Amino acid sequence: MNTKFDADYFINKFSAIPDWRWLSGNIGFRDEPSAPHCAVGHCCPSEFRIRYFIEHPDATGDEQAQEALALERLLGGTAQVGSWLATKINDGLDPRYKHDSPRSRILAALYDVKQQQQLQNQQQPVQHGCVHMWLETTGTCLYCCASKSALPVQEPAL
Repeated sequence: MNTKFDADYFINKFSAIPDWRWLSGNIGFRDEPSAPHCAVGHCCPSEFRIRYFIEHPDATGDEQAQEALALERLLGGTAQVGSWLATKINDGLDPRYKHDSPRSRILAALYDVKQQQQLQNQQQPVQHGCVHMWLETTGTCLYCCASKSALPVQEPAL
């Protein structure tokens, strides 16, 4: 998967697409630039190309299909025909995202992914066995209440 397709990439892409260009209940596979699409259709307006890449995951060369698959995987989906998580979120079928529009539902899911990634990056193992999750507001660990400023600086292992 192309590593440029991260949460920030999709947040920037979808934030720039106005609400009136979003569909729910239909992917909107049309090559017309101004046609409304769902999140998957905004990445790749060709169902055939997406299906090909589902069946041939090692294939390269089609950036739009790779982008659509990257969105699905980033959201935690498996890209199985008929059960894409991205389309379920887009269409309001995921109970976690009941926002007013397909665009706001997809953006909320992407911000959740970004927050999860940031939390994973903040976790640090220490001598007493806690994997710290630092609270930005207090600078303390959510699990053991250690203070981030009181811990010794650990040198990276060579």
